Amino acid sequence: MPHVYRERPAIPIPVDAYVNHSDARVYLIDAVTRKRTVIGVAASDTAMHPNDTYRKLYPDLWAEFYSEYHDRNKQVARVGMYGLCLGASCQNGLYETLLEAYGAEMANLIMDASMYAIMDCLDEEPRLFPDRMENQVLFSPDVFRAADLAETAAGSITEEMQAGFRERWIRKCAEKGLKEVWLIAAAPDHDCFCGGSRIPESSCAAHPENPLPGCIYAVSAAAGEPVSYFVNPDGKADAETFRKIIDSLKEYGVDVAGVILDSGFYAPDTVKALKKLKLDYVMALPEDSREYRNVLESRGDELFFNPEFLIEGLLEKPVNRMNLYGVSQEAPGRSKKPGGKSISLYYSSEIGLLRGQDFNMALSAAKEQAEEDAARGKEPIIPAKFRAYLESVKNPDGSFSVNCNFEAWRQALKDRGFFALLSSRDFGPRKTYELYALRSPAEEQYQILRALEGFTAAAEETGTASDADKAQTTMLKYAICFASAALRHAIMTACRNRRQDPNDMIREMDEIRLLSLENREYMFIRSMSPEAKNLLEEFSMKPESFDAIARDYSRRERESVKNPVHTLPDMGMIGKRKRGRQPGSKNKATLAREAAIAEAKARGEYEEEPKRKKGRPFGSKDSAPRKVRSDSGVKRGPRKNES
Repeated sequence: MPHVYRERPAIPIPVDAYVNHSDARVYLIDAVTRKRTVIGVAASDTAMHPNDTYRKLYPDLWAEFYSEYHDRNKQVARVGMYGLCLGASCQNGLYETLLEAYGAEMANLIMDASMYAIMDCLDEEPRLFPDRMENQVLFSPDVFRAADLAETAAGSITEEMQAGFRERWIRKCAEKGLKEVWLIAAAPDHDCFCGGSRIPESSCAAHPENPLPGCIYAVSAAAGEPVSYFVNPDGKADAETFRKIIDSLKEYGVDVAGVILDSGFYAPDTVKALKKLKLDYVMALPEDSREYRNVLESRGDELFFNPEFLIEGLLEKPVNRMNLYGVSQEAPGRSKKPGGKSISLYYSSEIGLLRGQDFNMALSAAKEQAEEDAARGKEPIIPAKFRAYLESVKNPDGSFSVNCNFEAWRQALKDRGFFALLSSRDFGPRKTYELYALRSPAEEQYQILRALEGFTAAAEETGTASDADKAQTTMLKYAICFASAALRHAIMTACRNRRQDPNDMIREMDEIRLLSLENREYMFIRSMSPEAKNLLEEFSMKPESFDAIARDYSRRERESVKNPVHTLPDMGMIGKRKRGRQPGSKNKATLAREAAIAEAKARGEYEEEPKRKKGRPFGSKDSAPRKVRSDSGVKRGPRKNES
């Protein structure tokens, strides 16, 4: 019979059910076949403890009686992302570091939220954690909700834990040979063009109603792996802020090569601070800056789809199929010394398509709204950012019409694919872009932070939460962001080495499943593509590993393990038993004799017999004495040849 939920309160017996008074089973009878279907066990004449069959047949009643348990539909469990994240985190040491710094409960929660952040960025309409992760195999025992995250952070997260996690992770990176990093300053709520963002904002006010504190990240100069993060509440990029970070990293033998900044930090004071520290820098230029407009006007037409300036090396990487064209030139300035600031202008057809699509949709919506207002006899109101393309005209008869400048519209769509980078010296267009692309993890992390805005307690939303609780929740969010960036980097690196698209592979991982059987045991469904199998093998995860994961997940669900510690599966290989008794095993007679001796010892009636020495005791005889040769009638000596 399926699992009976005796650990939960009894519920009323359905009116169409029957009770077998001999064994207390509650069952239904098919009117045609007269077949019985057991749905639980009776606890009294009117109440019962249901089983999984009841849950399937009466989903509405189950939700009514057991709504506080937040049960998931566990008939099918998606296990691919769990296996991928477990393998990646065990390979780079992330999960072990989280366990040492935060403990099992918090480490599992951070891993679950990181897995959600990696998956949620693929959804066209982001979903909250409980909805997105309902049928996923998780590190934690169950799906947590907004209040759970805030309450856990308020009671468990401390600054010492955060510092301990960062210290352990930096030391682990240093042990791998890390010597040099680039610092990435991310402005609060600021998007840029790298990493798939469509519209580069020229200000830092994407979410003014819920501003996020700034953060400075350190990434490996060689591979771009996230190394550490430093919360920057005021969002400033001054010399004092960078000096503190440089000094802290030197304690671990790590030097800072330079700083990468988005366009939100474009200011003369920032450049002066970096020159004072003698640091190289790469910075995005805002679209409304004079330097960007000058280089676009002077080199834009020359660069537009010009094969001479195609950066071919990036085309070898499937994740960077951008058709990127680039050219660099010396930035105008007062200094006449060679090797000064350099501006690199780029054009990407992929970025132009994405940003142009969004621009088209926004401008078309504004045009339609203006034409509707004009048709109703109302003066159209044109948004300020679209007044270069749309114009409201009052006709002689008092009516209104809307004129559209299609040539300016076409030019704006063309300009959507351009962007520019300012660097401290001329690295060349290819090297400059590759350096700026190192900030992709930081940019993704801020996107994750926005996704995690839903993880807010009701007290925090209503303003009744204390400043300490808000600070602890923010610390947890940053830990989640950094962990997800480390996981994403490991996955992206493995995909890049195999010429695979990370987003496509994440979607394939989400289709790997476990099936729940009638006995509440899970079985791995072997429907894995060769590409997914190849990627998982990078992290020591083979199809046989998911058999072990299925057994472990069944045990966790059956025994309700509170804070499990996860390890890589042992490939799920079960050796075939050889014939005969296994070494070290005992037969039933031996076990019965040992049990009788134990009982006698417990009663004080056992007297241990002295052990017999080796060999036959003196004076003993065999139970059947051997016959003497002389008694057998056989004479000694050689036989006679009677022939």
